[in-house]
Amino acid sequence: MKRIIIILIVALMGFNGCALQETSSPTTRPAGLLSDQQIAAYSVLAECEYLVLADFEKASDLQDFSLARERGPLGASKIFYGNSPTATGIGSMGLAMESQGAFSLTFDTLIRHWKDYNLFLLAVFSPDEMVNGAVRITDADGKSYSHQFLLQRGWNKLQIDLRTAGRSIGLDKISRVVLVFPQAGPAEFFLDDLILVNYRKVLLGGENDPVGTVFAVQDGKRFHLGSTGRFELVFSEGGLIAWYDLSTDAARAQNLLPSSDAGIEILQAIDKHLERMPPANTLVNVHTTLSALGPRRMLFSTEHYFGEPDPRLQPDQTFTWRIDADGQILLDIRTSSSADRLAVDFAVAPSRGFEPVIGKLRNPNGPAENRIEYVLFRRMGNRPGADLLMAFKPWKLESLPVSCTVQNDRVRFTGEARTGINVLHGLLRVWPADIDHLGNAEIHVRKFLETPGPDSDPRLPMPSDPGKAWTPAWQMK
Repeated sequence: MKRIIIILIVALMGFNGCALQETSSPTTRPAGLLSDQQIAAYSVLAECEYLVLADFEKASDLQDFSLARERGPLGASKIFYGNSPTATGIGSMGLAMESQGAFSLTFDTLIRHWKDYNLFLLAVFSPDEMVNGAVRITDADGKSYSHQFLLQRGWNKLQIDLRTAGRSIGLDKISRVVLVFPQAGPAEFFLDDLILVNYRKVLLGGENDPVGTVFAVQDGKRFHLGSTGRFELVFSEGGLIAWYDLSTDAARAQNLLPSSDAGIEILQAIDKHLERMPPANTLVNVHTTLSALGPRRMLFSTEHYFGEPDPRLQPDQTFTWRIDADGQILLDIRTSSSADRLAVDFAVAPSRGFEPVIGKLRNPNGPAENRIEYVLFRRMGNRPGADLLMAFKPWKLESLPVSCTVQNDRVRFTGEARTGINVLHGLLRVWPADIDHLGNAEIHVRKFLETPGPDSDPRLPMPSDPGKAWTPAWQMK
């Protein structure tokens, strides 16, 4: 019998969920017309609670907005009410930037309680390709959260994860939103549909499934993936931000990863020093694919676009996580590099009682003296709970082995690389909870070294083909 493979393409807003609520101010438009257009443009709104902050169906909607220039007077630059182009409805707000420079558009919102929502949507029209900018949200205490974007020509549907923003600002006391264009003009931009959304949906599995059944839940832009009664992983913007041991922490009260960490990071050797790929704050888009292979396995793939030099050709990095219900996770990372060494950097939470131990195994295809190193973060004694086992193969088995170094609660795997595309094959074991010793860990590592990489498995997502349609925001179907 052929294996049935269910593919769920989570292409950012093509999902459904909760009850509809529209709270935009009354206008003279025919009843339901704007709602229908917004649901067609942002399909998540069809069955989720949402709140419209501004839809620009009348000129008076501009009164809470102001345009400023970083240096010098505005001159002829201004905001204005327009009827074309619009994302939805009959109106939008135009930004006429009459000369080149840094501009900012400030929205002093009257709706200050955003805590009940997990997404902030806004549509921005750009007359040019590759326009950089940022959305900065500020609370009443002056604390700010900034989200970078990269615009393509036409309407761009931007989404901001309010769960992430809430770690920096008070979502119950939002005071203003600022759109920053560091280098714009002379040009006209347009803004439409500022909307708060509360979205949550079960994608795979259910609460009453037997222990050891894979599950997947989307909460705004976050994905909660795991195995019932065993473990849960949380991803945001393509990064692993949380890991929970459900066998001892069903309430998910103790994140076993650092709350401020960006998950697994890739580094490359530049002038004999390892530097992050990409540099901080250059990620502009993540495209996500979730695939279910029966009740005990799923694939979670994220394509990462950094914005330079031309992100429309193919992703700069692709992470593919094959998550099994028994706690084995095979991670395949595709990344381009101009260096001869690459490194993978990761950390566990410093306050959860982890003790790192490094083990070594002979490289199966290399010289006898070559040893592949792996790390076991174990918890013993009065801090029992899930252990973490990690290992990475050489990018080719005949290459020099991957070395492992640990400093406090952070581990780094370093190995050979080549100029061009590299594929890093990794193992993470987040279950069972009693690996504890290198003797137990070695069984899992040996099995991993014998496992083929993604090149031999046609079910694993490959990098996007050159010329694939690309958008700096989530695709909305």
